[in-house]
Amino acid sequence: MLLAMKPITFSLQFRGQVAEFEGDLRKQARAPGCALVTSLTADGPAGRFVWAPGDEEALLESTLAFQDERRFDEAGTIVFALGNTLRIRGRGRLAPSANPDLRQGTIVWRIEGGDGHFDGATGLITSNFLLSATGDLTENQLAVVFAVAENRRRSGG
Repeated sequence: MLLAMKPITFSLQFRGQVAEFEGDLRKQARAPGCALVTSLTADGPAGRFVWAPGDEEALLESTLAFQDERRFDEAGTIVFALGNTLRIRGRGRLAPSANPDLRQGTIVWRIEGGDGHFDGATGLITSNFLLSATGDLTENQLAVVFAVAENRRRSGG
């Protein structure tokens, strides 16, 4: 019997560091629960994150392997709570930005399964990130994850 797949949408802002590791770059960043609030004003859109106090944090760990100066492959995990992990893989670009102290990158990850609540998960995550010359990372993610509906998993089918 096919299990119902439930879409889970989330937006997170990860903050952390990127460091060189064996010729590649390694990301490690954390994100608390939050909401992205976008207001449409006479001056145009204005966005801000509202943090959820007391929430657990998600942990992003990944490795960027560069194909050339700007293009990279990235693989890693996002851990939401002990035993609830997504495995991700994708291709992205990193380029200079309008701010000379920052580079801007983007990537689309395919979700390649996971553990716990995300066992058998699929979907996509888009990311737009800023990387400073000192390795500071700010990464904004928007995801639609398809996971097995919890009530079906408990009933065994």
